[in-house]
Amino acid sequence: MLPNPSALLGSLRMQALIGELEEMADIVIVDSTPLLNVADAYPLLDKASGIVALIRLDKTPRDAVRRMLRIILGAGEGERSGELSAAAQR
Repeated sequence: MLPNPSALLGSLRMQALIGELEEMADIVIVDSTPLLNVADAYPLLDKASGIVALIRLDKTPRDAVRRMLRIILGAGEGERSGELSAAAQR
């Protein structure tokens, strides 16, 4: 485990890497840790132009979804697009 994943993801080196990837591709997708479990992904929020959040129907509490949305909407500046995807258990 990294000593401080949050610092690594928010580093200038990470910003440079994302910038390089954006020049090479139309879309850059970064899969991160769940926002409500650990704060590791927080530094990526202000760099994202779009966010896909996954929840489980009848499993994820509404309050957890509200907290996640507050975190996402409160991060960074400017507009971003978003998607909230719900998965049902079979």
